[in-house]
Amino acid sequence: DEEVPEGCGYLHHIHLLPEAIGRGIGALLFRHACAVLSAWGFTEAVLWVYGPNTRARGFYEAMGWRHDGTEAPHAFPSAAGPVIVPSLRYRGATARG
Repeated sequence: DEEVPEGCGYLHHIHLLPEAIGRGIGALLFRHACAVLSAWGFTEAVLWVYGPNTRARGFYEAMGWRHDGTEAPHAFPSAAGPVIVPSLRYRGATARG
């Protein structure tokens, strides 16, 4: 249900096992996804990341993407009731110049 601006591609998720983090696998997957989106004709794309996930946010920022100012609440169920976490929309180019 994530909002995607018209004309933008959409990258759903990149998840790695903890032991795979920091080995270049995420960057390889991200660049491949961007190349595919570019081949499909998208010059820009978006993805959503949980606001508190500073590691993921730092990764996407290192890849040249930025939070575009759009936020939406995401509810995680818990025994005490839903926990609301902000989701931030990141946007960037699908090809590096």
